[in-house]
Amino acid sequence: MAYTIKKVSEITKINEHTIRFWAKKGLFSHLQRDKNGVRYFSEQDLQLVSLVQCFRELELSLDEIKHYLDLCLLGDESLEERFELIKIQRDKAKNILKNYEEILQKLENKVKIYEKDIKDKQDRLNPYTKNYEGKDFYKKNKSYQGKNFNKKLKK
Repeated sequence: MAYTIKKVSEITKINEHTIRFWAKKGLFSHLQRDKNGVRYFSEQDLQLVSLVQCFRELELSLDEIKHYLDLCLLGDESLEERFELIKIQRDKAKNILKNYEEILQKLENKVKIYEKDIKDKQDRLNPYTKNYEGKDFYKKNKSYQGKNFNKKLKK
C-alpha cells in the first residue's frame, strides 16, 4: 500500500511539514513519485519515518541521519558500521533514561516531604521560611547538574 505525506502524518503523528522538510533534505530520496511529484511511502517507509523521528529525539543532526540512511542503502557491506552507530544511540538513550530516573527519584523524595509537611502543617522546602531544610541540597545531591541531559551526553 502507498501512503501520501498527509496519511503518513496521520499514522505516525509526525507533522506533515516536518516529513516534507526531511524529504527535501534527502532523507527519503528513494521514494516513488507520481506524475505530479507527489511522494508515496510504503509500509516499510513508515518504519523509516519512525526511525528518523527517534534519531531526531536523540538530537542527531539531519546530516548524521542521512549518513545512516545512506549506509542502509549500501546494504550488507555497511552492516557493521550501522551496528556501531545504533549501539552508540542505544547507550545515549540509556544514559538519558538513567538521568531521568535520578530526577524522578528526587521528585519522589520531595513528594514524600511535602506530604509530611502538609500533614504537620510545616513548610520545610520553602527557602523563604525559617524552617527551610533545603539549604544543603546541592551538597547532598552532587550528581544533579541542572542541565539538559542530551547536551551533557553528546560525544
